[in-house]
Amino acid sequence: MDKVRVVLLFGPQSSGKGTQGMMLEKSLGIPHISTGRLLRVKMEKDLDFREKFNSFVLRGDLVPDQYIYEVLFDRLQEADCQKGFILDGYPRNLSQIKAMEKFLGDYFGSYELSVVNLLIPFESIVQRVSGRFVCSDCGQTYNIYLYPPKVEGVCDSCAGVLEKRADDQPEIIKNRYEIFNQQTVPVLDYYQNLDNVKIFNIDGEQTIDEIFKNIMAKLND
Repeated sequence: MDKVRVVLLFGPQSSGKGTQGMMLEKSLGIPHISTGRLLRVKMEKDLDFREKFNSFVLRGDLVPDQYIYEVLFDRLQEADCQKGFILDGYPRNLSQIKAMEKFLGDYFGSYELSVVNLLIPFESIVQRVSGRFVCSDCGQTYNIYLYPPKVEGVCDSCAGVLEKRADDQPEIIKNRYEIFNQQTVPVLDYYQNLDNVKIFNIDGEQTIDEIFKNIMAKLND
């Protein structure tokens, strides 16, 4: 049996993970799974969870691990994930790594892990966030500077309304960047020390197409 292909997308807020994840999904033929999107879907269905979720988001804090595990591990057991998947926004800390390793080992047995790390300075993040909009229906992300919609305020994919995210505020952006450096950078350090994990550092300030070509070249090498 072939190994399950697992691609992890890393990078701070607005580094382009979502856009690259959707492009990789089409090219690799495996689903792009955003933990942020999974949590938002749950929020739409569960009013009690919505209140808890919004309290984390509006502070710029990470959602507690227990909520991540619930939505993510259920999703990874669906039929379209059986050959592989692309994870966007997970794992974000060392405890999440351990939970994922246990799940992958127990459920899939054998898997091949690649880590794509998008590098971008804080100044560029601030500019990108200021121009970011998200479709209220399908979750597609746009940026007026990098990836604008064909029609202003309207999603190219489903014609949904584009909105600003509640957490795209200066203080929240700064807080999330600090959390990324404190909690998620050690995750990259952990993977650096594993011989069976491939890590690819990609310049996140290139054009979207250039970033995608570089990622595919690394993954196919």
